[in-house]
Amino acid sequence: MSNQAVTNAIDPQHYRKTMGRYPTGVALVSSLDAEENPVGMIVGTFASVSLDPPLVSFMPAKSSTTWPKIQQAGKFAISVLGANQESVVRAFGGKTATKFESVEWEKTAQGNPIAHDAIAWIECTTKEVIDAGDHHIVLGAVQSMDIRGNELPLLFFQGGFGKFTPHSMAMFDDSLHQQLTTVDQARAEMETLAEKYNCGCLVGGKDSDSFVLLASAGSSRVPWMPSAIGRRVTIKAPFGRTCMAFSPETDMENWLHTAQSDDERHSLRTMLEKIRERGYSVSVLEEGTNASHLKDIQFLMDPGVESLDEPSEGTLHSLAIPLPSPGSGVPLVLSLYGLDIQAGTALAQQIVEDLKSAVHRILSNSTTQN
Repeated sequence: MSNQAVTNAIDPQHYRKTMGRYPTGVALVSSLDAEENPVGMIVGTFASVSLDPPLVSFMPAKSSTTWPKIQQAGKFAISVLGANQESVVRAFGGKTATKFESVEWEKTAQGNPIAHDAIAWIECTTKEVIDAGDHHIVLGAVQSMDIRGNELPLLFFQGGFGKFTPHSMAMFDDSLHQQLTTVDQARAEMETLAEKYNCGCLVGGKDSDSFVLLASAGSSRVPWMPSAIGRRVTIKAPFGRTCMAFSPETDMENWLHTAQSDDERHSLRTMLEKIRERGYSVSVLEEGTNASHLKDIQFLMDPGVESLDEPSEGTLHSLAIPLPSPGSGVPLVLSLYGLDIQAGTALAQQIVEDLKSAVHRILSNSTTQN
């Protein structure tokens, strides 16, 4: 047994140092005191506890002078702080803290104060307070909640505040286990492609009647993309062209029947045949396309206008290629978006070859590991 084995006489400094290896989110717990003044405290112990019923928790120190005021109110709000909100932490920390005097805040419908720029808030009534050493464990029954922004969260790690910068992110969903196994094997390739071409890289897949964004890498031009992982968009013509071009015939026909007219259906069928023949989808932005499209998750999944001929002019925006997922009849889609390069150039063709090579390596690694 290690000489660092746990004993009843844990050194406090070593305890703090060890626990400091685990990063936590940062939240403001707030309420109104008996005089209807806002009171609040910063915690790193906020957590989700239960979905049914919806419960959350946080752990105030017994030495806290703010917690008794919140406890007396019987209700509280949690403001999840974003990466740019260290000033809120400073306002509530220490003996000279200015607290709500120097923080922009607003009231919820139930009257609880929340930080103005919080990326999310959760409003609760106090359900139970449990004794836990030198802290309390407070269980809150969730009454309402909302998401206020797509920024990354503020983190506390080894005594300091910061944010994480994801090279790539992938969703977790047991029902998509096989597809996500392929995604795990694709992430290194995604990160390499995104860095090489200074663009975004996505992997998505069909799940029932939806297209779900499974993973992303790169592209700081879309800072909210990490929060879009797991987003689902209904597959309805003309959305989902790359996925449908390589899907079973029955799925493709069902998709075509969602078109608005026979003429559109004929055009879409021609488009799918071209994508399948070529082996990948290529889209060119039409002149005057508004950059606000970068805020549209559906546009990023299936952008621009499909070029039926190899484009020789215009701005090449995205390339998408099927990524077979063993055990699944419908392939995933690996795509690069936000390329912003001239179509018809040697660079454009090089990107196509790199995408094909990446898929080959992903499948080779999958075969080797299985």
